[in-house]
Amino acid sequence: MLVIPDLHNWRKNLPPIALEEIQQTLTLKSYKTNEFIYSAGDDSNKCFQVVSGEIKVCNYSLEGNELIISSLHANDCFGEMGLITGQKRINYAIAIKDVTVNVINSSDFDTICLKHPQILMSLNKFLCNRLQMAFEMMEDAYLLPLYQRLAKLLIKLALSNGESNPDGHIIIKNVSQESLGLMIGATRQSISRELKKMEEEGMISFKYTQLIIPNIKEMINQFENILTHEPLVSSYSK
Repeated sequence: MLVIPDLHNWRKNLPPIALEEIQQTLTLKSYKTNEFIYSAGDDSNKCFQVVSGEIKVCNYSLEGNELIISSLHANDCFGEMGLITGQKRINYAIAIKDVTVNVINSSDFDTICLKHPQILMSLNKFLCNRLQMAFEMMEDAYLLPLYQRLAKLLIKLALSNGESNPDGHIIIKNVSQESLGLMIGATRQSISRELKKMEEEGMISFKYTQLIIPNIKEMINQFENILTHEPLVSSYSK
């Protein structure tokens, strides 16, 4: 599994002069918890970078069932694809908690991209990574049983957001059975059954909104057969 700091930040390695020009065009905007940053069908006339807080990019079925595509944190970028294609938004971006974002509008974005070709190269890599993650998500949904999909998700969350305690255990905070289900398209009841199996096997323990993995290396080794294609994981751990 390939852990990449700032996986969702296409601005990270840009030349200082390009970053300076981007900075001059940015506006700062804040959203309250559960407020929509954009919705499916909106015009794609802005792109964003999280300054603080957390957002989710998600979609809904006709019946109202939610699928979380990604959760994004400080420095993560989103909303660029619509600026490049000129098409309307195809999903929703919603504040999970109070969030502040930097916003760049489409005209400034186009002008800066023309002046600094490095931006387009960085965006190409950024969007290719996103595409790889989308393919992986689709393949897992069709090819892996729920138990393996859930284990893979927990490993990703442990490597990206997990915190180590003095015993060397990995703690994933603020996670619920419902939120895990929304990330992989499963019901809370199904997630509960699979988590119980993992607890019985000593692989995890679940306390309130904290999930504890006693031995992440052992868990990775156990599921190495489904991690062979180096799935991408963004690292937020300090």
